[in-house]
Amino acid sequence: MMRKQESKLALRSRNTGNDPPVQPRTHKHNSYENCVSNVHPHVDLGDCSSLFGIDGHSITEERALYDVADGVLIHHRDIKRDLSNTPQAPHPSLQKWVWMNFESPSNAPRIDTIKDLFNLTTNYRRDADIAMHESLVVTDKPKLFQVLKKSLLVCWIVRGWNPGHQRVKYYTELKQHIDISVFVGHFRPLSNEEYITTMVSCKFYLSFESSSHVDYITEKLYKWLLLGAVPCEG
Repeated sequence: MMRKQESKLALRSRNTGNDPPVQPRTHKHNSYENCVSNVHPHVDLGDCSSLFGIDGHSITEERALYDVADGVLIHHRDIKRDLSNTPQAPHPSLQKWVWMNFESPSNAPRIDTIKDLFNLTTNYRRDADIAMHESLVVTDKPKLFQVLKKSLLVCWIVRGWNPGHQRVKYYTELKQHIDISVFVGHFRPLSNEEYITTMVSCKFYLSFESSSHVDYITEKLYKWLLLGAVPCEG
């Protein structure tokens, strides 16, 4: 299979928590007319006009359109190591292959065979060609926000409890100096209703990620912020 070599991009899955700081890129890329995805084929996603207000472009997961697609979007976690589930037809001239991944490097297996396979990258890192977060939306206009009455000072909702994890060690030390309300897993489980109520009632939240990497944030940071709690990182 032909591989375009014009853009040798370093894959973001190789970064570690000790990566050097990066600067955001200022250039932008146009949307593609057809994007053939490696995830859930034969799903009609509609055109970009109705979804994003962009005319003359469309998004599809129909792999039969590979030859006429301007771009191919492939999700890292779905790539087989032997590349058997990536398009095997010759790479059309000018077509861009886009590597997509929103998992941290700790949860994204390294695949050496994809080196130099992609023209562009899209993920949460600011130095990606197309930088974005899958669940974070920045609005153009400010919205009024009312802070409700708080009953808890510091909260932490944790799914998995492991005394060997750095975040648990940090919590163990911190709780000696400040009162912390801990929920789920090792301590107190919450129902769906209690989860929202708890989030709203906290002044501060320990937004510890499961892994530490450059620019990597999840709902642990912005979900609590939207509900009026101030996220605190370790």
